[in-house]
Amino acid sequence: MNIYRFKKSLGFLIAFSLLFFLGRTLISNWNALENYSWHFHLPWLLSSFTIFFLYSFLLVEPFLAFLRQLGIQLPYRHGFQIFYPSKLCRYLPGNIGLLLGQIYFCQKAGISKTEALLSCAFELGFLNLSGILISLCTFPLINRLNLPFTGNILWVTPIFLIAFLIGTFILAGFGEQIFRFVSKKIFRVDIHFELSVFQFLRFLITYLLLWGCCGLAFFLFVKSLSPVGWRALPAMIGIYATAWVVGFLSLITPSGLGIREGVLSLLLTAYLPPATATLVALLSRLWSTLAELVLAGGAIALRHKNTD
Repeated sequence: MNIYRFKKSLGFLIAFSLLFFLGRTLISNWNALENYSWHFHLPWLLSSFTIFFLYSFLLVEPFLAFLRQLGIQLPYRHGFQIFYPSKLCRYLPGNIGLLLGQIYFCQKAGISKTEALLSCAFELGFLNLSGILISLCTFPLINRLNLPFTGNILWVTPIFLIAFLIGTFILAGFGEQIFRFVSKKIFRVDIHFELSVFQFLRFLITYLLLWGCCGLAFFLFVKSLSPVGWRALPAMIGIYATAWVVGFLSLITPSGLGIREGVLSLLLTAYLPPATATLVALLSRLWSTLAELVLAGGAIALRHKNTD
């Protein structure tokens, strides 16, 4: 328990430090922000929320599809009531809150703890796998970054991409065996589960398309604040996926708080001035959190309506 409390405190300290650094960067460059040619466009902002909500509604379906693979049949509304309230718990360090939230709401629906953990691991595994793939495919598009390592991006990225694709196809071929091995050795249960190569690739393509939808929403959010051209759309999808994956895999700050914004701020400088990129990165957290709060609130209200 002491270790967990230490990690929790450390996570919030790191998140606060990173956000403080980003905030100080904004203040020190306030004149640049005032002189920047802002182009606030409400229709683009509303469009970004609309597409983000669409992405969020679609994201529930792969979760339900995985449960069906386990022999659990849930209507969409019940999946929605599980999926989004549990997301409110992820602002605990190490992303453990997301697991605990998913377990709690799954058990409310009659799903066992083991099945809840497996469904959460499955979702996060495919989100990160597809997010890394998106990042590798689009990272060469942001080679305008004036950083020491960007000069090698154009020839290094294809090597990593090929290696990652080979690893993905190997994983697809042995996905079912790996899943059963994990369920037996870690969870001590033998769950009947089928995951053919075709099913694995179908899940992967589904999550790739979902990343495209989420990236489009983020691009429209940026476009609502700054005159970014449509040619930047593929790069923006990769930028958001990269920042999300890095923030998640940090496993220290709650929901990648501070880390995601720092990566976004860095990568957005390929298209925006540094101070503007920092402000947009910070505002993007408010943008996504507000949408998730609306979704979670709707799911909780729907749950209470069904129980009355």
